[in-house]
Amino acid sequence: MGRDKELTKRILAKAGIPVPKHHFTKDYKKIIKMVDNGQRLFIKVRYGSMGKGITYLEKDRWLTNFRFKNGKILSKKSDYGWDFGDITGNDKFLKELIRQDVIIEDEINSFLLKGRIFDLRLYVAFGKVLYIYPRSNKSENVTTNISQGAIGENSRFVHSLPPKILDDAIKKSIKALNAMNLNFAGVDIIPSNGHDKVTVIEINSFPGFPKVRK
Repeated sequence: MGRDKELTKRILAKAGIPVPKHHFTKDYKKIIKMVDNGQRLFIKVRYGSMGKGITYLEKDRWLTNFRFKNGKILSKKSDYGWDFGDITGNDKFLKELIRQDVIIEDEINSFLLKGRIFDLRLYVAFGKVLYIYPRSNKSENVTTNISQGAIGENSRFVHSLPPKILDDAIKKSIKALNAMNLNFAGVDIIPSNGHDKVTVIEINSFPGFPKVRK
C-alpha cells in the first residue's frame, strides 16, 4: 500500500495528518495556468520510489528526470542516473505526462537548514521511532533523494532542529503508521517554512537503510 502515493495520502488526510495538497486534473492548460499564477507543483508517478519519475513546475522553470524523445516519455531501468533536465515550456511533454498514472501536488514551502533543503526519514517500529535520518541537498535542487544527489546527514544535523519540530515529526510519524495499519515503515517528513508544522510526504513500507555504526 505504501507504494501507492495517492491512496496513502488519502488515508493520511482522512486521519488528520498533514500531506501535500493534491490536484485532480488532466487538463494541462489548467496546470500551466496554476504555475503561471505562482503555484509550484510536483508531478510524480503514482507508484514511484527513490526519486524516479518526478517533474517539478514553477513559473519559467520546468524540470523533469524523465527522458523523452519526440514528446514521448522514456525512462531508465537503473535506479540511478535519473538526472533532472530543463523542459520549460514543453507543452507537448506535459500533455503526455499527465496522461500517465501520476499525482499532482503542491510543493511544500520548507525552510532551509544550513542553507540546504532537507527532509527527515523516521524509522518507526511498533509505535516507537528507532532512528531519524536527515537527507539534504543544495537549495537550488528540487528533491532530497540520495539517488538524486542529496547526502545523508549525521545526528548533529538532527539536533540542530527546533525541539518543537522534532517532537511534531515523531508524533506525526507514529500517527501515520497507525493510520496505515503498519508495524514498521520509514516515514518521510518535511518541516514547513515558519518552523511551526511538519508535512508527511511519503511512507515507505520497504525503506532503504543508512549506513550507521549502531
